[in-house]
Amino acid sequence: MPSSLTGKFFCQILYLMGMRPVWADSGKVTKIEAIPLSQLRLVDGTVDITGSRPRPRVDVVIQTSGILRDMVPHFADLADEAAVLASRLDEPHDLNFIKKHTDEQLESLKSELNSRYTENQMARMASYRIFFLPTRDLWDRCGPCPGCIGLGG
Repeated sequence: MPSSLTGKFFCQILYLMGMRPVWADSGKVTKIEAIPLSQLRLVDGTVDITGSRPRPRVDVVIQTSGILRDMVPHFADLADEAAVLASRLDEPHDLNFIKKHTDEQLESLKSELNSRYTENQMARMASYRIFFLPTRDLWDRCGPCPGCIGLGG
């Protein structure tokens, strides 16, 4: 099975964001929690190369395939939860690039869209990090081909 479907891909994204999954007793990931900044370190082998300063939370943008979306739908919800959680942490921008970029995007949206959306709607838009085609678009773009007969192509 590809590593993207076994969770390695997802956990790498979470770790870059300074987040970690929380598992239920059943083994299913149920939520996301922030790794404390004091535990985020850049490590080269066994040597801490950052000294006493933690590494920042790295902002990520995920553009994924419809296959991953359809086979692991919980992935998008949890990655979105991680982005929203990170953007709301009370941390300085130089240690939380997700918060920094979300705050910058929110200010930009306010100046462009202020009269059309509420502040909560714009804050939600500013936190978007996951992009993929809607299910119907995947088949519409496929076009007529022998492998798509009966699938909308």
